[in-house]
Amino acid sequence: MCEDRLYDQHFLVRGKVGLLKSDYSDIITSDLTIWTLRHARWAELESQEIMRPSNSHLRVSPDPLGTPVERRRWMRTGVYLRLPLFVRAFLYWFYRYFIRVGFLDGKEGLIFHFLQGFWYRFLIDAKLYEAQQRISRQTAERE
Repeated sequence: MCEDRLYDQHFLVRGKVGLLKSDYSDIITSDLTIWTLRHARWAELESQEIMRPSNSHLRVSPDPLGTPVERRRWMRTGVYLRLPLFVRAFLYWFYRYFIRVGFLDGKEGLIFHFLQGFWYRFLIDAKLYEAQQRISRQTAERE
């Protein structure tokens, strides 16, 4: 069964899971234009996902001591999403580029880590901010 999320879904498996015997390449982008268009769409879905109520029984459970997916989900919901909008995008990029030594990847690493680690996460926050402002205006108009 697939997790009930708009974006970044994982499969929920009950039972035995096998391993692939070779690498699996998941590169579906031909250039930066297609990459940014895809990520702009995903940022919209992610912002909607963050704002909608959770169906926790149909999702990966955040667990700091669980599987890698559960640990990443815990980091996202328990740490990252609790940080201030916009600041968290910078901190995430800084972590990836400097702490995780992404700068060693050269110019391509700079482009990738900036777009994936900063721009994309900043865009999600901007969309969240935009939605929050719209809700505030609508609430003020009703009063």
